Amino acid sequence: MAEQWNWPRLDYFRAFANGPIIFSMTGAIAKHPAEVVAASSFPFLHMHYALRGAHRSNKPMILHGALHPTDPRNFDHPMIYKAIKKAEAYIANSRYERDYLLDHDIPADKIQVVGVGVNIEDFVSADGASVRRAHGWGDSPVIGFIGQLTERKGVDQLLQAMPQVWQPNPDVKVLLAGASTSYLDAINKQVEALPHPNQVVIKPDFPETEKASLFAACDMIVFPSMEESFGIVFLEAWASHKPVIGLRCGAIPTVVTDTVDGLLVEANQPKALAQAILALLANPDRRHKMGEDGLSKVKQHYTWDIVTSKFRAIYQAQVSSKTMGKRVRTP
Repeated sequence: MAEQWNWPRLDYFRAFANGPIIFSMTGAIAKHPAEVVAASSFPFLHMHYALRGAHRSNKPMILHGALHPTDPRNFDHPMIYKAIKKAEAYIANSRYERDYLLDHDIPADKIQVVGVGVNIEDFVSADGASVRRAHGWGDSPVIGFIGQLTERKGVDQLLQAMPQVWQPNPDVKVLLAGASTSYLDAINKQVEALPHPNQVVIKPDFPETEKASLFAACDMIVFPSMEESFGIVFLEAWASHKPVIGLRCGAIPTVVTDTVDGLLVEANQPKALAQAILALLANPDRRHKMGEDGLSKVKQHYTWDIVTSKFRAIYQAQVSSKTMGKRVRTP
């Protein structure tokens, strides 16, 4: 009702609705002998508890917000911007998130862009061949969607594109794998209405130990999500030497380099998505090159060793500044 009538302090109602409601957290953080406090991520209420606890005990506060600017209902809140302004440092997942915060008057010297990471080693021994055998795919091309099975991740956009893909390529298979949601029934109905429903395999809630092999079984990863703070799926695809297709919206263009390690299309354009898929299906050499270029990007910027060292540097800068009796914004 508060949202319907646009009540004052609506962002506070939303924050409490998101939870967690742990009033004792502020005091516990204030009493803890930590040298620095870090919290992730918005829009959850613990971010605000952590900030208050840190400042109550004169500890520097680092927020890792993982904002989704394309989801204003959950993330476009004055309460969030106020918290970021009060923190000593803010870690953004992408340049897009950084620019979004600059547009909301967050000081530039407070923001550090780091991103997320993957362990490439987890994908080295993947057995994609066993997945193909288990499903009887043989040498047929496989389009993979690996992510939460929900509408906002763009499963419907991929399914809408498939009739056009199948016209010249009726043997193409589709793998939909990820955490199940209440949207799974809708996905099943969409698949049943397709011209080749038997060409689609749905694997909800697969074990984490199977993830690398699922990526390895695919010829490309198509992830038309409209709400990403980064898109770790793209890193996982590149760690598996696979090209990707994403949307030209939100943070994704700052992660995927169009025509280099993947292709980008406009959102809600199934014909354009189908054309991108067809372009990669028709050119195995291009798929291979994009996958290798993506892997090089991961090795240069997005291994967990690289990412955690950047986090550590930001933490250490704040600890050092406190020791010297002053606060700094960046390492």
